[in-house]
Formats: sequence, structure tokens, C-alpha cells
Amino acid sequence: MVKTIVWLVTFACTIVLAQTQLVLSDIPFWPKNGVLPPDLAAKQFVYYDIATDEIVVSYPADGGTGPRITFRYEPQNLVSPDVQVSVQRQANGQYFYDYQVTNQPTGKRPIGWFSLVVPSTDDSVSLAHPAWAGFGMKASTPGVAPQAGLYAGPQLRVQANMGKFVAWGQGAKSTAIGPGTSQAGFHLSSSFRPGITTAYFYTGKALRVPAELPPAVADQLLPLLQPEKDYKGVLTIGPKYGQAHHDDIWIAGDLAYGIRRMVNSNQLPADSPFIAEVIAELTAITRNGKAVNFAFKAKPGSPLEQELATAVPLSFAH
Repeated sequence: MVKTIVWLVTFACTIVLAQTQLVLSDIPFWPKNGVLPPDLAAKQFVYYDIATDEIVVSYPADGGTGPRITFRYEPQNLVSPDVQVSVQRQANGQYFYDYQVTNQPTGKRPIGWFSLVVPSTDDSVSLAHPAWAGFGMKASTPGVAPQAGLYAGPQLRVQANMGKFVAWGQGAKSTAIGPGTSQAGFHLSSSFRPGITTAYFYTGKALRVPAELPPAVADQLLPLLQPEKDYKGVLTIGPKYGQAHHDDIWIAGDLAYGIRRMVNSNQLPADSPFIAEVIAELTAITRNGKAVNFAFKAKPGSPLEQELATAVPLSFAH
């Protein structure tokens, strides 16, 4: 009976988390009265407090014999991002990517960091913004990105989609992006051609984990701190294809897969004539082995479709 109750609590928690747009594991609720059932307290150390949108960590000290230690932290994914990008190819072969970030009214906290997954071999990448600072641009300081083309799932855990993080962080003189507001000016320059990658958005209020955290507690907590869990991810366009590393067939297949992921995540409509034409063109490239001049007949029906109409031909530029 106890196992059944715990399962029902976990299932209910999953539903509520989906409604509040949190991306977390199946963890039970923190009880309203703060009193844990003894059988649950002995093996479960991480909980979700629906009343405060906080993660509660509670465990016994001194190897299970001491008083219970309880602390809370706020997930960084209580934001609701939307991103728009324009891509331009320069005469010197560099590509300029300019991003505008919106924190939609459904966001609960301001956006204080914006990370983008780029190829780990891209040392040409540089970031700029009038007020925010740029991080992680050189290979000497990479943050390994476990899911370069995807968020919240294992489908692209392959070497071709590995990368490093580059990021813009809110500084002392800059302003976070509050719910219902937007900021432009996030500029990236790279010699890598555009493809579909992942942007991560988060508050920047990271958890400081106690050094003495028991292994059993860490095993439950650390999965929640992974980028695809603790941050809010959105598929977008960014530098991905080096001139010497990818042929047209590989690029076409990768783009088609990324676009289908955008459809599956409801960023793009499944019934769009423009998207159907783009997929057909990319499929033809995988069969014929060479990209040709793109002349889309269907009109883009959204800002994201217009971004793809510009980026897809540039992905095959030589």
C-alpha cells in the first residue's frame, strides 16, 4: 500500500511539473506540514515543494545517525524563453548571428544567462553584447555540452552533436530579462555555417552543494542539476558546420532531423507547406549527394520559418 501511495504521489508530481513547465525528474512532493513519513524519509532525499517552486533536499547527517539536514533551492528553469535569430554571411567567410531573447509572460523568474551549444572545435567563435559578458569562447575553457542538438531527452547523444557551451551572462551593469520583456544585441561571430542547435536559458542562481553531501543524496540531486534538467532549452539556429568537416549529405540529414525535432516540440507546425518543402529539398540532397540552389516556392509562415529560409541555403555555402 505504501508503494502504491508513493507511486501515485510521484505520478501526480509529474503532471503538475509539466503544467508549470518545470523540467525535473519524477520526484515526490514535499509534504505541506514538512513531516516526512519514516519509510519515505529513509530512502528519499529530494522533493519538490509545489507551493514555492523549490527543490527541497533533506537527509540525516553523520551517515544516517545524526539530525536531519534540510535545505532548499530554486530551479533555474522557471523562465519561459523564446529566441529569434538573424544570420548573415560576410565577405570574409564569417557568419554573424544576432539573437533577440524574449522571456514570455508565463515566465516566473528573469533570464540572467543565455547559453548556446557550438562545435567544440570552433575557436573562431566570439560573443558580444552592449552590457552582458561573454564566456567559454576558447577551447581552453570549454563546457562540454552533452546534448548539442536537443534538450530534455537522449535522442541525440552521439558524437556528431557534442559541443561546448558559450554563454552571455548578466553583469553588474546589465539588466536581466524579466517576464514579458525582450532584449536584443546578443551577437555571435563564427566561421562555422548555420545549423540547428540548442539554446539554454536560466536565472543564473546556481545551487551551492554542501561539500559533505552524502553519495546517496548526490545520486538523487545531481541529475536535476544537469543543463537539460535545470535549464530551459529551446532549439534554435547557431554555428555548427565547419567547411572541412561536413559534406552536403551529412548536413542535409542533420538539418532534416533538427527540423523534425522542432516540429515534434511544437516550435514548428506539422502541417506547414514551407516546412514540407524544406524537408523534401533536404531529402533530395541526401539522395543526390549535392546541394543545388534553393528556390522555395512556399512562403514562410512564421518568424522561425523565415529564419530557416535564410539559414538552410547558407548551411551549404562553400
